[in-house]
Amino acid sequence: PRPIQLGTSGGNINDRSSSYCCSGTLGALVEDGAGTQYILSNNHVVGIFNQAVVGDPVNQPGMIDQGCAQTGIVAHFSDLVTIQTSKGRRIKYNAVDAAIAEVVPGQIATDGSILAIGPLSGKTVAPAVGQVVQKSGRTTGHTTGTVLNIDYTTSVGYSMECGGASNQVAYFNNQILIGDGNFSDSGDSGSLIVESGAADPDTGLPRAVGLLFAGSSTATVANPIGAVLSAFGVTLVGGTPVPPGPTGMIAGLVTDADTSAAIAGATVSAGGVTTTTDGAGAYVLDGVDVGTHTVAVSAIGYGDDSQSGVVVNENQTTIADFSLTASPVATLARPGCVTYNTSGGKGGTKNLQVSIKVVDDFGAPVSGAVVDIELTQNGSPHATGSGASTNSSGVVTYNLRNAADAVYSTTVTNISASGLSFSGAGDTPANSFNKGSDATPADFCNSGVSASGADTSRGKSFAAARVANARNSNRLMGMNGVSGHGVGVDENGNPVIDVHVLNNASPSARRAIPASLNGIPVRVSSTDAFIAY
Repeated sequence: PRPIQLGTSGGNINDRSSSYCCSGTLGALVEDGAGTQYILSNNHVVGIFNQAVVGDPVNQPGMIDQGCAQTGIVAHFSDLVTIQTSKGRRIKYNAVDAAIAEVVPGQIATDGSILAIGPLSGKTVAPAVGQVVQKSGRTTGHTTGTVLNIDYTTSVGYSMECGGASNQVAYFNNQILIGDGNFSDSGDSGSLIVESGAADPDTGLPRAVGLLFAGSSTATVANPIGAVLSAFGVTLVGGTPVPPGPTGMIAGLVTDADTSAAIAGATVSAGGVTTTTDGAGAYVLDGVDVGTHTVAVSAIGYGDDSQSGVVVNENQTTIADFSLTASPVATLARPGCVTYNTSGGKGGTKNLQVSIKVVDDFGAPVSGAVVDIELTQNGSPHATGSGASTNSSGVVTYNLRNAADAVYSTTVTNISASGLSFSGAGDTPANSFNKGSDATPADFCNSGVSASGADTSRGKSFAAARVANARNSNRLMGMNGVSGHGVGVDENGNPVIDVHVLNNASPSARRAIPASLNGIPVRVSSTDAFIAY
């Protein structure tokens, strides 16, 4: 019934051959700056693999689900990102398999609801290894899976016509790999992949992670949603926020365990609510969801503390006091924040400035510390900085002249500070800046979550794995039998580079794969070829 929810069967009515008709999934509702709404799906679903003409009708259900009939028009094809194919040793990498179709008024639910999932947040979240995700698709319906790899590079087989052989090869990098093999199947292409078991804290609605476009018997490949939306200059249509549930308060005092003196400025958090203590060491956490929580406390110069099992009742105040033990002198130096800014040229946005603030384990700024960094551009190594020292505020700034519009992130690779050692934990503060899109750069102070929501808690070792994965991509994809590679984690949560080889790869091809790359362990497993779903 109209208006339809998305995550359902649909496609371009001209996607047919003399013997077959084809369809995929109509994934999500997006809109441009003028408020025009579009259905988001894949190039090979509504764009007929680069062959669609603007204005082509898009129907629902898709033709394959209505005996190759062409009724039920819900949108008209508008735009696509061209998929480049590769032959021989010269690889042309693609970022997305995506297309949009302008909505026919009254045919699509205006809140962008997806079958079995419901309305979404208008915000997105970056993929993270181990993240649980869900999707609703034409063939397998509502399923859940787990992100196995990020920064995934692979080849995908496409067909030039409906029902034809998948003999057109396209390469993709910086993708998402999701398991297991039951997450999707042919016809699910175009499905929007969203987080499961987590939500936008502002709306209570799940956030989009990626756009499904290919798969095999063992895994699914998806484009990161940020790259897809940026390609068309559109945003997801968000739904109505979930009404807040009942709440209560947690209050108490934070004092010195030895002197009983009040500790002012201590940070206290529980249930997503954070505050600081006043001059008397008192705090109040208001608006904490009813239920059982863990209250965590930290203060400069003191060891952290927490209380679990703190029960919050509706419209009542629960007391949780803390006595913190003073820490010894500072021994560690770590980057507390990474801040981005732009300068020079027209509009003052020509150059990119990257500032790193170094603090000790009490949170105090460290001056005279020498900081080394690595800068990535769109996930690939781009530049390094070394030899510069922090000022009296603990800040050092590196400049990248004539920086192109792109997504940048910074890894701190070393800090040399007198009397302090470089901390192995928290050495890569969450940071990201999309130059050309982000109008106001923000700083991220060891939150463990990047600007787009990606988990960064594994620190330097995980960042190093991403760098090693990118640096060795051409080498890996040039090896016989290699189908793809990306960054994952082992059973102990340590980063690895996963290399997937085709089931029919020879023993010698498997032996040629190195055991490690730039000090990061390599894990080899088998797969069949990925094809566009």
